[in-house]
Amino acid sequence: MPASDPDFTGVIDRITGVRTRSMLGAPLMTAHGPIGVLQVINKRDGALFDEPDRDLLRALAAPAALAASNAALTENLLEHARIRRELQLARRMQRSLLPMRRRGGFPLLAINRPAREISGRLLRLLTCPTDASALPSAMSPARAWTPPS
Repeated sequence: MPASDPDFTGVIDRITGVRTRSMLGAPLMTAHGPIGVLQVINKRDGALFDEPDRDLLRALAAPAALAASNAALTENLLEHARIRRELQLARRMQRSLLPMRRRGGFPLLAINRPAREISGRLLRLLTCPTDASALPSAMSPARAWTPPS
């Protein structure tokens, strides 16, 4: 009788109005450990759960755990796809702000680097010397300012 079990609180009985007379549970296990419990209450004939009931519940718990794990993975994939779409949109918007490429010398340099720590991008525009030999020295402050890849 669950009421005599010190771990049984009866809270759910009070909420649902169902009186728990017997209870059986099986862990929902994945390769990464437990993710929940499959639980049944009150055998239909009023008897207590027995060994065949326990075996059946264990057999049902394995595919239930797999289904729950697959649902969580699917949800995770959908969230990653949503974030990827948002970042692609942000990248297109950011690129639309950059000046169009021109033929010939253009005294502007754009550094556009991923900034994963802030889930965005880091952009800094610098004026460049028109003399190509001075470009490496002009890049020094930009390299110091940007985070390492």
